[in-house]
Amino acid sequence: MEKSYNKLEEAYQLIDKEWFNKAFIGYFVKEGIAYTNIVRRKKFKLTDENVSSRVLNHWVNKGIFHDDRKDKKGWKVFSMTDTMLLTIIKRMRHFGLDLDKIKKVTDYLYSYNYLDGEANCLLLDFYISYGLMDPEPINLIVNGDADAVIVRQSALQELLQMGILSDYLVIDLKALLAKGSKNEFPNVSQYPTLKVKLMRTKLEEELDNVLEKDGIQNINIRIKETDYTITSEMLINDKESANALLNLCTVSKLEISQDKSKKRYYRFKETKKVNKNG
Repeated sequence: MEKSYNKLEEAYQLIDKEWFNKAFIGYFVKEGIAYTNIVRRKKFKLTDENVSSRVLNHWVNKGIFHDDRKDKKGWKVFSMTDTMLLTIIKRMRHFGLDLDKIKKVTDYLYSYNYLDGEANCLLLDFYISYGLMDPEPINLIVNGDADAVIVRQSALQELLQMGILSDYLVIDLKALLAKGSKNEFPNVSQYPTLKVKLMRTKLEEELDNVLEKDGIQNINIRIKETDYTITSEMLINDKESANALLNLCTVSKLEISQDKSKKRYYRFKETKKVNKNG
């Protein structure tokens, strides 16, 4: 069954829904096996005496931590996602949240698990993978009602400007990733297959295509409902090249102008529409 959104996440969806749907739903869930193989690999040992087997079993019974041990005996090794989640739970306890409120937060973190039957915390799998390859800060925001959302720094700034955040705590996931919960997490340079493909949108790809052309003078982007309209202008010196370029494009305009020295040149305008939803 599909997840429901808390109030804070509804506001976030208004801000970053397009990026999230493309990066998480459109790419990571379908093609993120290279990332999940890294973040789910059981290779970390806990060195924190405050998280004992008794505490872990209690958290499992309360439903705030998933137990995926096959034999259900002993807590020996953990994945990158496991250690991040355990640290988040500890931070919330430190901030004074009771287990009922913590469960509300972890319910949010688990809310996309239905998309992947092998995931303990698919949302953290995604943001850890993103954090390994992009320098932008990532934050878990929890308000006084224990509504929670994970946001990139750019989205956090917009939430603050909207004035909907009050009585909230911020957990810097990127800092936790760097610290590694007292373990050394892998550096992205060790994984050359991790590309920034996750971030690519149709608009970015189209802008790259435009910028690769010689002679570009201006680029204008207009946003209307579900479409971007990109208009690019370039100057061309000879008429033959201008006409050849004109024949290659379906939505374009060619103007003939001359400069102060009366030298003639050709101004080529090309307009393309890109659907925001890809």
